[in-house]
Amino acid sequence: MVYSDNAPIPPSRVLDFLSSQRDLNIAMLNELKDIRSAILSAPFIDKQSLKNALIGGQYSPYQIKKIALDTAQTDVPLAVEGTSISWAVTGGQFTGLSIRLNSQQSDSIPLDVFKDWQEQFFQLFVTNNAQAGAVLYLIIGRDGAVATSAQRLYAQDVLLRGDFAAVVGVDKNFEAFNGNVGVGGTASLSYTVTAGKTLYITQVAFVCEAAVDANKDLPSAGGLSLKNDTLGIFHFRMGGVGGGGMGLAKPVVFTTGQTMIIYTHNWSDHACACYGYALGYEL
Repeated sequence: MVYSDNAPIPPSRVLDFLSSQRDLNIAMLNELKDIRSAILSAPFIDKQSLKNALIGGQYSPYQIKKIALDTAQTDVPLAVEGTSISWAVTGGQFTGLSIRLNSQQSDSIPLDVFKDWQEQFFQLFVTNNAQAGAVLYLIIGRDGAVATSAQRLYAQDVLLRGDFAAVVGVDKNFEAFNGNVGVGGTASLSYTVTAGKTLYITQVAFVCEAAVDANKDLPSAGGLSLKNDTLGIFHFRMGGVGGGGMGLAKPVVFTTGQTMIIYTHNWSDHACACYGYALGYEL
């Protein structure tokens, strides 16, 4: 049945559509819960484990429905959803076989005229004549958002945190140190990014302690600065008493040929041993 742009759509068709959308959302939510459980089952998850959870576990990108045709039947409902259908028959013929999508009021699709269906649907209704010993196979594609994302992830060989450093990244750990930094002084270390590489700093830390034992009971204030000397930009500053550190949710990036400088500062009223750290990886 086809409706013109101006013709009213029966309320029953609208309700059928809304109900099918609800069922699809519930199914996708359950799939996402399964994925979340798989990811949370270990502190790190490698690509193959995630792939198994997405593709090889409870979620399958397709399913096959097998229907015996010995007895004639009309509009028998199948609770199945997908984004494509193709069909095959053994021991019989397509003549007399048809399906409807989403509603018994939908137009019938004769299987001897059409070869497949490539649009989203939420329920099937099957009609067949009696064909002794014949079997109809419906191949239901379920290439939805979850499966598509997983397939793209592995087609592009995207690396997750668990296998990133071991496969691609080269760890870089930098330390600026001076065991006797005067009041208001600094210790520093510079590094120029290797040609063709990019440096990502993901953690920073500093320690400031009295240089001599006689002053160990005094508060030793200090700080750390991270500078892109090529651009003349300070990306990061921090300070405190004794030291501090933090991981960076967004890495500080230095591109090929740029020079990074780590400064660790003595802001105490006595000489200190100052340590400054920047940790990350280079690609």
